[in-house]
Amino acid sequence: MKKPLLIPNNPCFSSGPTAKPPRHGDRLKSLASASRVFGRSHRAGDCKKVFRDIVTLHRDILSIPDEFEIGLFTGSNSCAFETALWNLLGPRIVVVLVSGGFGEIWWHDVHKELRLSAQKSVYGSPGVYPIVEDVNREADIVVVWNETTTGVWMPEGVEWLPRGRSGLVLSDATSAVFCRDIPWRDMDIVTWSPQKAIGGEAAFGLLALSPCALDRIARYKPERPLPRIMRLRNQDGSFNENPFHERLLNTASMAASLDSLAALLWAKEVGREKLKEKMEQNYRALSEWVEQSDWIKFAVSDEAMRSHASVTLTITDREFLAKNAQQKNTLIKSLCGLLEGERMAYDVENHPSAEPGLRIWCGPTVETENIVRLGPCLDFAWNKI
Repeated sequence: MKKPLLIPNNPCFSSGPTAKPPRHGDRLKSLASASRVFGRSHRAGDCKKVFRDIVTLHRDILSIPDEFEIGLFTGSNSCAFETALWNLLGPRIVVVLVSGGFGEIWWHDVHKELRLSAQKSVYGSPGVYPIVEDVNREADIVVVWNETTTGVWMPEGVEWLPRGRSGLVLSDATSAVFCRDIPWRDMDIVTWSPQKAIGGEAAFGLLALSPCALDRIARYKPERPLPRIMRLRNQDGSFNENPFHERLLNTASMAASLDSLAALLWAKEVGREKLKEKMEQNYRALSEWVEQSDWIKFAVSDEAMRSHASVTLTITDREFLAKNAQQKNTLIKSLCGLLEGERMAYDVENHPSAEPGLRIWCGPTVETENIVRLGPCLDFAWNKI
């Protein structure tokens, strides 16, 4: 098979950090030229304004209710979500909805590290999202909205939260925000990172707390010791407002902060609805190629549960299926190495915790033309190896 004449202009298809938005360099250069943040303390007014703008733009673009507190934590989404787990869980039984690798990580935190009474809800194969209609309404619920390791996400229009619930809902939404509409008033704790859908750097994570979550913090003091960087309560029992009012404990990278601010300004210009439309265009373009392919298919068979942002693909070639796990991994690495060497696609190997296969990011920073060009490149590389 001949090498395609047209290859993607931008070969970045990683599921995080994702491709930068169009003309990102120009925006970032303009911000950097106008800023007075380099070589400064992160407590300086100019630096704090950058943090404040990041929070304000997130609230505006994502329509986060005013009553939610939004904080910045250096350490990406994982730091923000673990901060929530370790500060708020304990008074109630915990239900963890596990649909992939990150759900397994949070289950481990809850069950093995925090040693709490927890129910693990896993439904069948990795390609099925664990919708549970009879969740204990007294329980705290931990959920991952978009599981990038398996390529599943929360189906739309499913009412799975118990009516009259009294527990909290903790949502890892790091690759769902900007791609999905998050029902904020049904959530209590939501975390994410700009490194996903809008292509910001992974320098910090954001943590949004509802009034119910704030009430839990005020009333509940965990018996376990907490590192200073993760504490949401002060010594006198009051709410630690510092990360929620631009007073970050750890020194933040101002270069990465300006990078995320530039990405947010682009997202604001495009608008949330257009961001979602762009993702759907990309997903449809990839679907057209998958449907005509004779060697690959979607790893998630149920389209309602299939993520349209982080799309996982599995190899159906008979010779490939006959190989053992090590041989499969070797072939996938050869495939991805060839794609990278030809500058056709970077970082499309599936997550290490998932089955050997491919993972293509179709989020809004990816140009649809590049998705269209990607398909023939994948065919070429597969035939080449």
